[in-house]
Amino acid sequence: MIEQPIKIHYHSPLGASKAHRWARCSASVWATAWVPDIQTQAALDGTIAHERGAQMILGVIGDEPVLNITQVEPDWIEPLEAYRDYVLGFYDPATDFIYVEHTVPIAHITGIEDDTGSSDVVIVKPTELHVFDLKFGVGDLVASEDAKEEDMRLNPQLTMYADGVLRDFDWMLPSDEKFPVILHIFQPRRDHISVVNTTRNAVRSMADFLNYRAALTRSPEAPFNPGEKQCRWCPIRGSCKARMEWVLEPFEEYESVQSEDADASNWLAPTVLADEQLKSVGERANAMKRWMADVLQEIGKRTQDGKDVGYKFVRGQSRRTITETGETELEKLVGKKAYTTPEPELVGIGVAEKLLGKKHAFFAIENGFIEKPDGPLKLVPSSDGRTGVSVDKTDAFSIETGE
Repeated sequence: MIEQPIKIHYHSPLGASKAHRWARCSASVWATAWVPDIQTQAALDGTIAHERGAQMILGVIGDEPVLNITQVEPDWIEPLEAYRDYVLGFYDPATDFIYVEHTVPIAHITGIEDDTGSSDVVIVKPTELHVFDLKFGVGDLVASEDAKEEDMRLNPQLTMYADGVLRDFDWMLPSDEKFPVILHIFQPRRDHISVVNTTRNAVRSMADFLNYRAALTRSPEAPFNPGEKQCRWCPIRGSCKARMEWVLEPFEEYESVQSEDADASNWLAPTVLADEQLKSVGERANAMKRWMADVLQEIGKRTQDGKDVGYKFVRGQSRRTITETGETELEKLVGKKAYTTPEPELVGIGVAEKLLGKKHAFFAIENGFIEKPDGPLKLVPSSDGRTGVSVDKTDAFSIETGE
């Protein structure tokens, strides 16, 4: 009753993992089609973690040992073991079918011929269906249900997987519209588990809505619809005009509007934000903070491309360190004092200067005992007095906000 994992390398433009974006902002599909799909370190870590998690599950339920184990960081083992144990806690080998990295059909939703997705784990029971999604990142918490969104109350990615599985197993599952479907989000490095108990009918209803939204992405009049969820990881999040207009919308009305309960005797009323205005701006504050960070990242990328957008790169401060050769030399000069006690570690530059004196030849960079690497790259306004440096397009940088 076990299916071996299948690695999927094709990335659909309307893939389930992107449904949080294209189902909310139809125009984002054509607007980002020209952007290269860059593999970030976080995405690569997620892929590796998913591979090892699948192997851990197969190692327990499989009849044969899993070969070519994917190597991961030591501190990943415990959260992945927690994921394995959580999933297998719902599995009864006597009655259930379990599928790991299971390919599911999604073409009936996306409208793309032979389109498929890959669900992390599916457990088909005689009385209910379980669909699991491992989220290994340490960023935002992911929910299996959002009560604030009526049309997309269920997590769209899990909905697409669940609907595909229901179609695949339609021949063996009860046709009852209330057949239980349980959607699981497991986010071990955030100590977060989100579960929703829903039904076949609710999954089917939302799949129909996603099908409508997918069709809308192909319309020449596909609308932009900015929002915190859909803009969070959009490739053009730092340069999208629609997002800028959405973030700044509360500020367009503040100049002369006063709340109904404003005190007419308050001489400051025409010049300060009224209660309702402040509330409106406050509700958009988190979105504005993220938008500004994304805008600065976009400015940094364009600056790396050699464009003049009012910013430049400078080198931040760096610390001198003692080289391996320097460690040997320091030990020759001061003996055991070169190391801390009771835990023997090499002393820092400050202690070494006290032992030898700041003007000692040991501290001359050219002698090779001390090194001073380049400081980290920082993006700053062109008006900054520091000397700008040239950078490579692949160089990582931080943004100096002046806070």
